[in-house]
Amino acid sequence: MISLKIKQVVVKVPVDDWFAQNVFTTEQVVNEKLKAQFGNKGRWAEYLGDMSFEPNTLPAGEKLGSTGLVFRKENGETMEDILFNRQDLSSKVGAAK
Repeated sequence: MISLKIKQVVVKVPVDDWFAQNVFTTEQVVNEKLKAQFGNKGRWAEYLGDMSFEPNTLPAGEKLGSTGLVFRKENGETMEDILFNRQDLSSKVGAAK
């Protein structure tokens, strides 16, 4: 067991269907590679690892997967904030249009 001195984390858990699971697996691999290559020194949230859950123990029950990606909770604007407010995401992350 790893002891972390972090006050808040965000755990991303996919809906339990094939498309969400495939996207989740891709995100998991990308975060593992980013962390291995660059550490946690990027524009992305600090990826802490994965977390497993017993089936049907989360509030949404069987509708969620059993693995979650754990990130340190960051201050500031989230991707969801940007998308819900219909802002230009590419300019926020420094990408060309």
